[in-house]
Amino acid sequence: MTILLIIANAIACIFFATICFKKHSNYALMLVFAWHFVLYSLKPLLMFKYDLYLFYFDKEAITSINLYLFIGLLFITIFSIGLLFWVNNKNVCDRATKLFNFNKHSFTSLVLLTAIFIAISYIANVVKYHDFLYFYKSYNLFEVTMNQAQGSWYLNVLASLSVLPMMILMIRYIDRNYVFVIIAVVVLFCMLFYINKTASRTEYAVLLLSIFFYYISIGRLRLRIINVILFGFIIINVLFFANLARAGLSLNLSTLDRQYSLLVPLLSLLTDLNPVDCGIMLLHNRYQFDWLLFKYILLTPIAIVPRALLPFKPDTGIEAIITTKLFGEGFYNNSTQTFTIPVMGYMNAGYVGVIVIAILFSLLTSILYKGMLSDNKYIKIFSIYYLMVLLSLYRTSFETAVVAFMTIALLFVLMHLICYPLKRIRIRL
Repeated sequence: MTILLIIANAIACIFFATICFKKHSNYALMLVFAWHFVLYSLKPLLMFKYDLYLFYFDKEAITSINLYLFIGLLFITIFSIGLLFWVNNKNVCDRATKLFNFNKHSFTSLVLLTAIFIAISYIANVVKYHDFLYFYKSYNLFEVTMNQAQGSWYLNVLASLSVLPMMILMIRYIDRNYVFVIIAVVVLFCMLFYINKTASRTEYAVLLLSIFFYYISIGRLRLRIINVILFGFIIINVLFFANLARAGLSLNLSTLDRQYSLLVPLLSLLTDLNPVDCGIMLLHNRYQFDWLLFKYILLTPIAIVPRALLPFKPDTGIEAIITTKLFGEGFYNNSTQTFTIPVMGYMNAGYVGVIVIAILFSLLTSILYKGMLSDNKYIKIFSIYYLMVLLSLYRTSFETAVVAFMTIALLFVLMHLICYPLKRIRIRL
């Protein structure tokens, strides 16, 4: 039965991906199905056939793998049907993605916006690290980030602000030449590493992917096998070294056997699929939990309010709550585990929860997809960018995705409010 469900998930991914591609010819959208294939076919196969578990995986939980696989099959089926429906429904508009449009703002206002956000990021990081020269030093970024979970999580949001206006400036001139784009990407990576000191590797990957798919969409880059292989190799290595950086570690390549050195990033990526292990363990222990009944989705409007402003707000971090109950206090350096959106949908209301979350997730995906069809390069690139962000959140919960996109909307509104007073000032390069 397990092998049949693994094959069924794989067939469903291929079948619905083929239908969606024939209708829309969008390569970025195909990554949703590819990621589901990895989480619900590839990794379960490695677990079931080759005993590839995390060190803390309870082997008795493998008995719940069939439930995990069936939930995945139900989710991808409803999601695909919902996506085809929403994309073809004229009542689903893309007005929300118009927040991404910065065509009307002058170069001067965007530079000022960048300077303001860099200053905010710097101040937030000084508070986080208690050091004015934090960017010179090496830290365990993941540990520092998690230390803000007790009421200071807003500092992590403020610390990462500087990338958005820099991306806007890059998009403004992205059609000029590849050299400019390469320089802009290097600058952005340096900002992520030195100024923001981001603990997440997502920003590195989605930035590269958004540029890659933008050039494909406008015909400046062809989707050839060699391009995919080279770009994929770059992405995997970026993720691997970003992981070392956030842990405050270094890698001496001279100590690696040459024949294995190129495989290290790939092996690191494969072992980072812990939401599969955690999702199966959660399902195995599901009777310890009450149905969530979409409670934490209803709490998302107050989840984005810093606890410093609302000290009595309830705990809205559902993954952290489940991690503590499932693994105990202080598990794995106080880290929060994730369980995938389909599994978390099941924890809300069983199979009904899976169906509801699949429909909502397909709606959010369709809005970003419609933004990708825009002729406006700001809307197109940011829609691709946040589709990649949404894809990265597939390993978490829909509640987390909603909070993330509410925060994104507020940040873009704030950027427009800063830029509008200076919109009449135009200095062209």
